[in-house]
Amino acid sequence: MKTTNRFQAGGKAAIDEVTMEIKQYLERQCMRNSLRRCDIPGLLGYRNIPKALRRYDAFVNGNITDEWLAHRIRCCPVLAGDDFDLALAHTAHRQMVDHKEQLFQKDLRRRLSFTPHLWFEHENYLPRMFRPVAQRGEEFFRRLDLPPEMDRSLPFEVLLLELRPFLKEFIARNPNHHLLHGLFGKAVSVVFRDTYDHGYVLNLETFDVIDERHTAPRDVIVYVGPSRRVSSSKLLRHNRRKRRR
Repeated sequence: MKTTNRFQAGGKAAIDEVTMEIKQYLERQCMRNSLRRCDIPGLLGYRNIPKALRRYDAFVNGNITDEWLAHRIRCCPVLAGDDFDLALAHTAHRQMVDHKEQLFQKDLRRRLSFTPHLWFEHENYLPRMFRPVAQRGEEFFRRLDLPPEMDRSLPFEVLLLELRPFLKEFIARNPNHHLLHGLFGKAVSVVFRDTYDHGYVLNLETFDVIDERHTAPRDVIVYVGPSRRVSSSKLLRHNRRKRRR
């Protein structure tokens, strides 16, 4: 309780008092108290030693959302010491900063590589099967590039006159295309994304403008375990790295 009060009283200043993150802090506690790795499960009240060590390793390597394990460590003064909550808060703060930086870099890369295209919206946000989305990427099931001869610099009102016959022909020739009937269900509309942050929503029957979008499409979230969620684009990058190996 003492450490919690210090953190609440000190705010961000209290976080800066402990520069060690949770992994370094717990390693220091083990060294100070001459604790071996095999001692940890017993100290935390676990009977299943391999499972306890797996959870502990995941925790010290960044999975600080395991609240039950954090509670057990707090109940063990030899491991928790005086500054466990401060080290935990410092780790959470660093992870938050890293996450925001990753989002910023990801957004910047997408903006720099953006080209106008068509983006199909479907009846379901989540796909029926996640593995194909992870392997191919969400764009494969939603994006349709404009033909190279189409002048993207034209005003939208003029460009729409070319988009209508292009879309009509595409749908007529490919009635069962995965963009129209795929893992996300039936296509209900199509968005002409003229800029990264803006798009015109078109009706799939009349191809008239029925709405506008003022944000970029969100990544679909893929569930890969009971407590882990990642975006489809992150899974796609992971699979590409594995294939290169």
